Amino acid sequence: MLINNISSKFSNNSFKKSDEIKKRNSEKVFLFRENTKENNKLIDTLFGIALTVSTLLIPNYKKENYNQITLTYLACLIPGLIINSFSNSKIYNEEYKEKVQNTPLKKEKPWKYILASALPLFIPVINYLTGEKITSKDKKYSTIGLAIAVISSTLTYLFKNYNIKTCEDEVNKLKQNAKAA
Repeated sequence: MLINNISSKFSNNSFKKSDEIKKRNSEKVFLFRENTKENNKLIDTLFGIALTVSTLLIPNYKKENYNQITLTYLACLIPGLIINSFSNSKIYNEEYKEKVQNTPLKKEKPWKYILASALPLFIPVINYLTGEKITSKDKKYSTIGLAIAVISSTLTYLFKNYNIKTCEDEVNKLKQNAKAA
């Protein structure tokens, strides 16, 4: 009788500890992945700002339309950046948490960053095709703008994939520790 009581208490405690460890690990997995998503959202916002700056540095040779084009471009881009920056709600329901815990983060594809870095190139190409005169100062600004676009898109791609890889490595370590316990 005494042995049965001790063994039942021991087995109940070990199950409780095991469930508690699993619950803590699943919460950590959720936090790792959610924080990685938030960090990548911040990186996207910085990339949007860098892409805007790079496009604005490239001269538009039709001077009468430059201010209108600049304002239109900014009016279209800034609301998206603001929404991207502040759009997360910190109240998560259990269904969302479970989805995040069970779905590994996927690495970014390079094609969208290649396209984004090539977008500022269209302004000088169009200006060249229309026969506008290009000064050395304009060439310098165009080169700087294109360099900023290429460097920022490359760094965004690398940083986001590094964050995802680091997150998934930590999640895999947690899962292995949970299996060992």
